Amino acid sequence: MFSVKRSSLLSVLAYFITLSASADQSSLDAIHAQNWAIQCYKQMSFQELQMTANILYLLYANAIIDSTVQQFFTPISRLTQSILLNMNDIDNPNNDIITLKKLLKKLSIVTNARMFYTETLNTCFNYYDQNQTDSINAALQELQLYGQTSLRSWAKINCENTIMNLQNCEKVYEHSAQLFHASSGFHKGLSEGALPVEVNQDDKELIKLHIILNNAETLIEQTNTIINTINDSCDHAMSIICAGIDLYRLHYHALYTIIASPSFDQNYATTLFSAQGLLPEEYKMFLPHPHQVANYILQTTKLSIPTEIIQ
Repeated sequence: MFSVKRSSLLSVLAYFITLSASADQSSLDAIHAQNWAIQCYKQMSFQELQMTANILYLLYANAIIDSTVQQFFTPISRLTQSILLNMNDIDNPNNDIITLKKLLKKLSIVTNARMFYTETLNTCFNYYDQNQTDSINAALQELQLYGQTSLRSWAKINCENTIMNLQNCEKVYEHSAQLFHASSGFHKGLSEGALPVEVNQDDKELIKLHIILNNAETLIEQTNTIINTINDSCDHAMSIICAGIDLYRLHYHALYTIIASPSFDQNYATTLFSAQGLLPEEYKMFLPHPHQVANYILQTTKLSIPTEIIQ
């Protein structure tokens, strides 16, 4: 027999309760997506369904890109810190620099894709502003209202983790504030000629420089701790906001299933927009499958960015 501490058991139970709550919310989101798509099909013409699907596809694509950009922040930040810390190490093989260059190259691809898709989404909205219909407006408004409700639920599910994250931030920031406050007073004393040790008058200025360099290392390390804490906090927040991406995916998938069915007029199952405006008929393509949107983003921007798949 083995024993489990009560606190450990509670942690395990809390974990499975969270998983269960998350699964329940995901199921609710999927059910809503199915019902929402069916209502769209019943109330819209083929043209309206095509327009709605294009709006949802572009919203989903831009959400994927924004989420991907956010995922670069923490690794780039930590690689930069490592490079700076090891800059004076003659035995450092600079592997972090090589990794950072690869990461920045991939980030460049994503940011270029973001520029392309932001312009395309703006083109879509500008066109729709001039061609609105009551059915599409009602569907988009209903989706927006449900999205707000769903995200509130996700935030409540993750409430305990958010509190723990905030408490950790508070501890790090409080400790850092004390350190920087003390360092501020120390630097003020140095500027006024005060030194922590007795030295010859002729050596005073050199000793000041020596102290500045030594103190800087401690401050940089603490600054990195603050930056890492901020990144962790943002990563946590982003993990919840990403539920919004899943909402776009589920609703686009439900609508895509209807549009891709054999009974639907495939002339209205295509993309409508580019960054420059409405697509000519010969350049229109079938709307991408929800699972292929990430690859489709790269394919449609291959004229302006390198054709490299982001791993």
